[in-house]
Amino acid sequence: MRVIILFMMLMTFHVQSTEIPEDCVKVTYFDRNSDGKVDREHHDSCLSHSSFELLDDNFDGKYEVEVFYGWGPTKKTIDLPVPNDVPIEKENSNKAQKKDADKDSAS
Repeated sequence: MRVIILFMMLMTFHVQSTEIPEDCVKVTYFDRNSDGKVDREHHDSCLSHSSFELLDDNFDGKYEVEVFYGWGPTKKTIDLPVPNDVPIEKENSNKAQKKDADKDSAS
């Protein structure tokens, strides 16, 4: 009887919803080559080991790669259209960030 009660208690605490709450996910769109079109989509979650990115590596308007940042990055090939009419963040390279920092320090 104790084993059954212990099993039921463990199952009660272990079973959780597999859905991620909508307010827990932040999606950011980037334009890596400054052509005005999305070519990187980053999904950041408040849950550990669940962030991922979609990449348009050849800048043709379709995502070719999904990178999942779980217990180590894993890549897989995909074929999805990039979204239109979404807010786009400019992605600064290290050189551009250094250049901006140099401008600020010179002022």
